[in-house]
Amino acid sequence: MPIKTHTYRIYPNKEQREKLTWTLARCCEVYNAALQERRDAWNVCKNHPNYHDAEWRKEHAKEYGVNFYSQSAQLPEIKEIREEYKDIYAQVLRDPLQRVDRTFRAFFNRVKRGETPGYPRFKGKDHHNSFTYSQIDEGHGPSFDGNHRIILPKIGHVKVKL
Repeated sequence: MPIKTHTYRIYPNKEQREKLTWTLARCCEVYNAALQERRDAWNVCKNHPNYHDAEWRKEHAKEYGVNFYSQSAQLPEIKEIREEYKDIYAQVLRDPLQRVDRTFRAFFNRVKRGETPGYPRFKGKDHHNSFTYSQIDEGHGPSFDGNHRIILPKIGHVKVKL
């Protein structure tokens, strides 16, 4: 089944706008934290005395490796530590992790092709201007109420132009 993407123009009220802005700021925090975790893992690995031993690197890749799945698995624990993240739908928090993962995959592909790679950078608070709900169906993710409104989990009924 093909994957479909729908983009909607929403018209939130003042309270919803503040909640959306707050959510975007938390997404930026998640993106930067995920990027920092990957940088830290890389620095620990490359500074290890056995780093230049290919056999050692192959053997310990999982121990030092950080990927989307390992970072996504940490989200429930993060929600316990940082209570404010409980007010954000889980799919929305996974989106910045997927962005970091795509960024690193693109970085390593550029390295393999011999291009100037441009190491992934931290993003400012104004960089994120959207977030993603990866599924739309009854009971999960956003849904439409039939009155030109979309129901966004943990945000509410927001006017939308279809």
